[in-house]
Amino acid sequence: VGAVLGNNGRLVLTPATGIKVTKTVEEVNTDPTAPTSFTFVVTNKTNAADSSTYKTYHVAANGTVTEGIIAFANGTASFSIKDGEKFYISGMTDVYALDLYRKINGHSLPSI
Repeated sequence: VGAVLGNNGRLVLTPATGIKVTKTVEEVNTDPTAPTSFTFVVTNKTNAADSSTYKTYHVAANGTVTEGIIAFANGTASFSIKDGEKFYISGMTDVYALDLYRKINGHSLPSI
């Protein structure tokens, strides 16, 4: 059995683009009522009316992967992750800015 490739056997793969966000907590708070989730806000710096959607992958600390969609409304979208988790947004470009907020008692506090 013979096989011929029209491109002389050359295989070209384009890597996926996007962003990966991880969260690692270095100091443990022993208060069981302390918030453990961190909210990230993604903003389109060049299009305030952005209503795009992107495929996402949320990797839990135990390795479980959940696919989803992140949807922008008026140029912003948000997601939350906890310690040891990863969040991938596929297909995003460099026109987006990423801010981290930690929600405490209903208030968003910038945190870096």
